[in-house]
Amino acid sequence: MQYQQPEACSCLCGQVNYSVTKPTLVRFYCHCTICQSVYQKPFADATVIAGGGVVHSDGSQITYRKLRAYPNINRGFCPSCDMPVLALLPLVPGVGLTAMTLNFIPVHMYQNQTHVRPCDMHIFYDSRVADIDDELPKHEGYLRSQAAVVGKLIF
Repeated sequence: MQYQQPEACSCLCGQVNYSVTKPTLVRFYCHCTICQSVYQKPFADATVIAGGGVVHSDGSQITYRKLRAYPNINRGFCPSCDMPVLALLPLVPGVGLTAMTLNFIPVHMYQNQTHVRPCDMHIFYDSRVADIDDELPKHEGYLRSQAAVVGKLIF
């Protein structure tokens, strides 16, 4: 599967639109209780894109909320349909450089999902609602889940 740029992303109501201009670094299914609550599903399906890899369309506005003190993830929602549309994690807290931020993009945002990278792993699997029968690695707990994602980003 070859990456093609840019990839168009949009929420269901169409108010939030952006393009992904960098390849996916990692994709995971997150079973944490925050993702379960935000997505109203048993897990979130998200990709991670390097900073500067998301180009917003004119007039596209996102409402950001922090649902936990640390890590300092800003979760973005469409102000119209309240769908989760983008999350931002600064690599160096307090530094507002776009290049120093990871973009977490929900897979449901990609208009053409045939180019989306296959999933790499399950994280926070200890919080799962139901067992998942697949061959993907399943990481439990905060530290192991974070280490698994970081490991994919580094290697």
